[in-house]
Amino acid sequence: MEAYFDGATIRLVVGFSPGGGYDTVARIFAATAAQYFPGTPRFVVVNQPGSGGLRALQAVTKAKPDGFSVNLMASRFIVPEVIGNDVEGFDLFTATMIGTPTFTNIHQTVCIRRDLATSWDEMKASGRVYTIGGTAPGGDVIGPALMEYLGEPVKVIYGYGGTSEILAAVDRGELDGSTRCNFNFIEPLFPDWIANDTVVPVYWWRSPISTEWLDAVGAPAPPYLFDVAPASAEQQAAFEFGDTAESMTRMFTMAPGVPDDVVAVWRDAFKQTLDDPRFLELAAAASLEIGYGDPNLLLDQLEGARNFTDEGKNLLKNLYGLD
Repeated sequence: MEAYFDGATIRLVVGFSPGGGYDTVARIFAATAAQYFPGTPRFVVVNQPGSGGLRALQAVTKAKPDGFSVNLMASRFIVPEVIGNDVEGFDLFTATMIGTPTFTNIHQTVCIRRDLATSWDEMKASGRVYTIGGTAPGGDVIGPALMEYLGEPVKVIYGYGGTSEILAAVDRGELDGSTRCNFNFIEPLFPDWIANDTVVPVYWWRSPISTEWLDAVGAPAPPYLFDVAPASAEQQAAFEFGDTAESMTRMFTMAPGVPDDVVAVWRDAFKQTLDDPRFLELAAAASLEIGYGDPNLLLDQLEGARNFTDEGKNLLKNLYGLD
């Protein structure tokens, strides 16, 4: 492997313009990764924007499977492949995946204004429908979107520009609640919500809400999503697959057929790079939350996801606006 990588040029192909999150991650990786590879490879970042990242993904899929061309794949291409909406020029089931540098297992939560309700049970008993804001289908609104799909008293309103717009709409009473409900979102934008216990979490998914956050907003631990959502076993599995896909954005992906020994070098060097002090320093300066995402978390679910019936596929279509 030292001879194989010695003097090689490794291309990190980014499907978006310079300056964004994908580009920044690639450049930080390129600046710090070489020492963890055998030999003396050189890293270059190639920006190839187009079709929401698809153009770059297609180019890497067609590249020679030698481990020298890598794409930071957008998570938006995962779910369509599973439900039968073929992503042209890409096959999720044969692609070579290394890992994601920005995996997060932070809790996903729906919070409601406390003056409207203080628990999921109160919401159910009130007889009204509660509005939750989002930018577009998918992402952190798949929890309330699931509730809406199942006929629960929730409606997701799409079209907001981002977190600041969503929280401002909640603050002025235009929306009833939000999924942007943790310290990272609320503390810098509406710190008075914490001081005044303005919002209350009503259910969570992905991981339990931290005691620190519950204490900050003066709330008891709410129920887990599937303790209150009337979803079937397949619908739960489909939701969990979609949520895993969301957490795997920026997956380092190569063409099918990369030799096993090359993949092993890549996966080992990738994990070492994410622990590198300089990498972490640069990532912190760019406000990037770094966490290793093991591709096996996704790969282990793929075979089951491939066998979803219309029940699971229709739910995923709805959650991601793919109807």
